Amino acid sequence: MTHGNRTISLVLLIAVAVTTAAAQHDPFPDGAGKDELLGVCADCHGPDVVLVTRKTREQWVKVLGDMAALGVQGTPDQFERIERYLERNFAVVKVNVADVDELAATLGVSKEVAAAIVEHRSAHGSFTSIDGLRKISGLLPETVDAVKDRILLDLPKGVPPG
Repeated sequence: MTHGNRTISLVLLIAVAVTTAAAQHDPFPDGAGKDELLGVCADCHGPDVVLVTRKTREQWVKVLGDMAALGVQGTPDQFERIERYLERNFAVVKVNVADVDELAATLGVSKEVAAAIVEHRSAHGSFTSIDGLRKISGLLPETVDAVKDRILLDLPKGVPPG
Protein backbone atom coordinates (compact mmCIF):
# COMPACT_ATOMS: atom_id res chain seq x y z
CA MET A 1 0.00 0.00 0.00
CA THR A 2 1.40 3.38 -0.96
CA HIS A 3 1.65 6.33 1.37
CA GLY A 4 -1.21 8.07 -0.47
CA ASN A 5 -3.47 5.01 -0.18
CA ARG A 6 -2.68 4.69 3.55
CA THR A 7 -3.61 8.34 4.06
CA ILE A 8 -6.90 7.91 2.19
CA SER A 9 -7.66 4.73 4.16
CA LEU A 10 -6.95 6.50 7.44
CA VAL A 11 -9.18 9.45 6.52
CA LEU A 12 -12.00 7.09 5.54
CA LEU A 13 -11.60 5.13 8.77
CA ILE A 14 -11.79 8.32 10.85
CA ALA A 15 -14.84 9.51 8.89
CA VAL A 16 -16.63 6.21 9.56
CA ALA A 17 -15.74 6.36 13.27
CA VAL A 18 -16.99 9.94 13.63
CA THR A 19 -20.21 9.17 11.74
CA THR A 20 -20.84 6.08 13.85
CA ALA A 21 -20.23 7.98 17.10
CA ALA A 22 -22.58 10.78 16.03
CA ALA A 23 -25.28 8.28 15.08
CA GLN A 24 -24.98 6.61 18.48
CA HIS A 25 -25.26 9.86 20.48
CA ASP A 26 -28.43 9.72 22.53
CA PRO A 27 -29.70 13.21 23.36
CA PHE A 28 -31.67 11.81 26.29
CA PRO A 29 -29.49 11.24 29.37
CA ASP A 30 -29.95 7.96 31.19
CA GLY A 31 -31.98 8.15 34.36
CA ALA A 32 -35.28 7.41 36.02
CA GLY A 33 -38.10 8.53 33.76
CA LYS A 34 -36.25 8.25 30.46
CA ASP A 35 -37.98 5.03 29.41
CA GLU A 36 -41.36 6.45 30.37
CA LEU A 37 -40.73 9.63 28.36
CA LEU A 38 -39.64 7.67 25.30
CA GLY A 39 -42.60 5.31 25.59
CA VAL A 40 -45.50 7.56 26.59
CA CYS A 41 -44.61 10.50 24.36
CA ALA A 42 -43.93 8.36 21.29
CA ASP A 43 -47.64 7.75 20.70
CA CYS A 44 -48.48 11.32 19.68
CA HIS A 45 -45.41 13.33 18.75
CA GLY A 46 -42.24 11.62 19.78
CA PRO A 47 -39.91 12.68 22.55
CA ASP A 48 -37.72 14.92 20.35
CA VAL A 49 -40.10 17.82 20.99
CA VAL A 50 -38.47 18.02 24.44
CA LEU A 51 -35.15 18.92 22.83
CA VAL A 52 -36.50 22.03 21.10
CA THR A 53 -39.04 23.19 23.67
CA ARG A 54 -37.62 25.29 26.51
CA LYS A 55 -39.99 25.19 29.46
CA THR A 56 -39.77 25.79 33.17
CA ARG A 57 -40.66 23.09 35.67
CA GLU A 58 -44.11 24.61 36.10
CA GLN A 59 -44.68 24.69 32.34
CA TRP A 60 -43.70 21.02 31.96
CA VAL A 61 -46.13 20.10 34.75
CA LYS A 62 -48.89 21.88 32.82
CA VAL A 63 -47.97 20.13 29.57
CA LEU A 64 -48.05 16.73 31.26
CA GLY A 65 -51.41 17.55 32.88
CA ASP A 66 -52.78 18.60 29.48
CA MET A 67 -51.48 15.37 27.93
CA ALA A 68 -53.17 13.28 30.61
CA ALA A 69 -56.42 15.24 30.17
CA LEU A 70 -56.29 14.57 26.42
CA GLY A 71 -56.16 10.85 27.13
CA VAL A 72 -52.52 10.06 26.60
CA GLN A 73 -51.98 6.56 27.93
CA GLY A 74 -49.83 6.56 31.04
CA THR A 75 -50.17 5.87 34.72
CA PRO A 76 -49.84 8.60 37.36
CA ASP A 77 -46.49 7.03 38.35
CA GLN A 78 -45.25 7.22 34.75
CA PHE A 79 -46.25 10.87 34.48
CA GLU A 80 -44.52 11.59 37.80
CA ARG A 81 -41.30 9.95 36.59
CA ILE A 82 -41.49 11.86 33.30
CA GLU A 83 -41.98 15.11 35.21
CA ARG A 84 -38.92 14.47 37.40
CA TYR A 85 -36.86 13.44 34.38
CA LEU A 86 -37.78 16.60 32.45
CA GLU A 87 -37.12 18.71 35.52
CA ARG A 88 -33.64 17.21 36.06
CA ASN A 89 -32.53 17.19 32.45
CA PHE A 90 -34.41 19.72 30.34
CA ALA A 91 -36.32 22.30 32.38
CA VAL A 92 -35.04 25.85 32.32
CA VAL A 93 -34.88 27.74 35.58
CA LYS A 94 -35.32 31.45 36.20
CA VAL A 95 -32.69 31.81 38.91
CA ASN A 96 -33.88 35.29 39.88
CA VAL A 97 -37.40 34.16 40.73
CA ALA A 98 -37.23 30.39 41.39
CA ASP A 99 -37.79 29.13 44.92
CA VAL A 100 -35.54 26.70 46.78
CA ASP A 101 -37.43 23.58 45.66
CA GLU A 102 -37.35 24.52 41.98
CA LEU A 103 -33.67 25.47 42.10
CA ALA A 104 -32.75 22.21 43.84
CA ALA A 105 -34.75 20.02 41.45
CA THR A 106 -33.78 21.79 38.24
CA LEU A 107 -30.13 22.46 38.97
CA GLY A 108 -29.59 19.11 40.66
CA VAL A 109 -28.22 20.64 43.86
CA SER A 110 -29.03 20.16 47.53
CA LYS A 111 -31.68 22.28 49.19
CA GLU A 112 -28.89 23.91 51.20
CA VAL A 113 -27.13 25.09 48.03
CA ALA A 114 -30.45 26.19 46.54
CA ALA A 115 -31.17 28.15 49.75
CA ALA A 116 -27.73 29.79 49.44
CA ILE A 117 -28.68 30.93 45.92
CA VAL A 118 -31.90 32.48 47.22
CA GLU A 119 -30.09 34.08 50.19
CA HIS A 120 -27.43 35.57 47.89
CA ARG A 121 -30.12 36.87 45.58
CA SER A 122 -31.97 38.46 48.51
CA ALA A 123 -28.84 40.05 49.95
CA HIS A 124 -27.18 41.20 46.72
CA GLY A 125 -29.96 41.55 44.17
CA SER A 126 -30.73 39.61 41.03
CA PHE A 127 -28.08 37.71 39.15
CA THR A 128 -27.03 39.44 35.96
CA SER A 129 -24.69 36.74 34.67
CA ILE A 130 -23.94 33.07 35.09
CA ASP A 131 -20.66 34.11 36.73
CA GLY A 132 -22.63 35.44 39.70
CA LEU A 133 -23.72 31.89 40.47
CA ARG A 134 -20.09 30.81 40.69
CA LYS A 135 -19.81 32.88 43.90
CA ILE A 136 -22.33 30.69 45.73
CA SER A 137 -20.68 28.56 48.40
CA GLY A 138 -21.26 24.89 47.66
CA LEU A 139 -22.26 25.42 44.03
CA LEU A 140 -19.49 23.76 42.06
CA PRO A 141 -18.31 25.40 38.83
CA GLU A 142 -18.82 22.13 36.96
CA THR A 143 -22.44 22.06 38.12
CA VAL A 144 -22.98 25.57 36.77
CA ASP A 145 -21.27 24.62 33.51
CA ALA A 146 -23.41 21.51 33.12
CA VAL A 147 -26.69 23.45 33.37
CA LYS A 148 -25.73 26.91 32.08
CA ASP A 149 -27.79 26.47 28.90
CA ARG A 150 -30.87 25.97 31.06
CA ILE A 151 -30.37 28.98 33.33
CA LEU A 152 -32.45 32.06 32.57
CA LEU A 153 -31.53 35.39 34.10
CA ASP A 154 -35.01 36.91 33.83
CA LEU A 155 -35.46 39.66 36.34
CA PRO A 156 -38.53 39.81 38.57
CA LYS A 157 -41.02 42.44 37.40
CA GLY A 158 -40.15 45.88 38.70
CA VAL A 159 -36.85 44.77 40.23
CA PRO A 160 -33.64 46.38 38.95
CA PRO A 161 -30.52 44.23 38.56
CA GLY A 162 -28.39 43.88 41.68
